[in-house]
Amino acid sequence: MVIREIRIEDARRFVDLIKRVESESDFMLMEPGERKLTVEQQIKRIEGMKKSSNSTIFLAEKDEELIGYLIAVGGTAKRNKHSVYLVVGILQQYRGLGVGTKLFQQLDEWAIAKEIHRLELTVIQRNTSALALYRKMGFEIEGTKKHSVKIGDEFVDEFYMAKFLPTTGEGEKSLLTGMEGVFISVKSPQVSAKWYEEVLGFSMVYQEEEAAVLRIAEESQTVVCLVKTENYQPMQFPENYFGVGKYYNFIPRDLEKAYERLVEQGVQVNQIDGEGNTRFFTFYDPDGNPLGVCGE
Repeated sequence: MVIREIRIEDARRFVDLIKRVESESDFMLMEPGERKLTVEQQIKRIEGMKKSSNSTIFLAEKDEELIGYLIAVGGTAKRNKHSVYLVVGILQQYRGLGVGTKLFQQLDEWAIAKEIHRLELTVIQRNTSALALYRKMGFEIEGTKKHSVKIGDEFVDEFYMAKFLPTTGEGEKSLLTGMEGVFISVKSPQVSAKWYEEVLGFSMVYQEEEAAVLRIAEESQTVVCLVKTENYQPMQFPENYFGVGKYYNFIPRDLEKAYERLVEQGVQVNQIDGEGNTRFFTFYDPDGNPLGVCGE
């Protein structure tokens, strides 16, 4: 599964996703079939958000299918630009599988980088699964919006919920926002790069005699740099009592499929292991470097 910001070309699929989510849920504002949003209207909204510093849309995508979204709409006045209102929707078959958690984790990274201070939303009082997710992600109830919506013949209350993020000078703020690249020692950058392209699907950024740089995926900012080293030895993590035996863990689109594909291509792969909802395994590149895969 991939969490990413929306692109203009996603407009048609995003409109279909919104309408499908609304048709499956009793807790969205719009009833099934009520929304008249067109692709052209959605394109304009996406274009407007791309120009905004405090609004965006995150999409959850699995096997090239959009399965969830998180819309963040920032305030337009100077006095409320620090505040963002949220709307979340996930296809019914993917609820309870960690999609919402990953959407909110990505939102937090974006919001902190944008110096957003307040995240807010409303939720139907009896939507217990959504309430559990929001509390898990740090939201607290601020008040009750009495008879906020009418579902069928019944007036239903909503909760106001909010979460506060640290701003400059408020608590500790990370100096760094992500990982630009990782460096892996190899015997021959040219030979190893071909394997990383053909087996792992990485894409070449540039290559020279002493090194090759590849991008992990189109939507990833992280690159892998394969560096030629003299007196080559495979990477070996120092002995420890934490059970760590490698330096890097990659995030798979689908852990099971990644494992099966590596096995089919004759890659040396250890068995899948796990703790709780997290599973992982180790595989080895042609130079014997241990590399990890970790996901749900």
